[in-house]
Amino acid sequence: MDYNKLLENGNEYNVIVEVGKAPLQKSYKVHSVILCYRCPRLYEEQCKQESIIKTIKKPLITTDVFDVIIKFIYSGVITLENVDPP
Repeated sequence: MDYNKLLENGNEYNVIVEVGKAPLQKSYKVHSVILCYRCPRLYEEQCKQESIIKTIKKPLITTDVFDVIIKFIYSGVITLENVDPP
């Protein structure tokens, strides 16, 4: 299933994934139910927290790479058109 619209608008999110290091850090508003079924590793990380809105920090992943990862998690499609090679 394609949940891109849910990712794009962030409605009803309950997890924030902070990616990268300042000044290139970016926050993603995501949904634990999507993570549960599509990315168990991230889901397990957010399960350790008791707050309503959980935060996962991934400073060692670049925002370009995480854009590809999170879009794949939500849509099942990988698009590498706008990704610069390392």
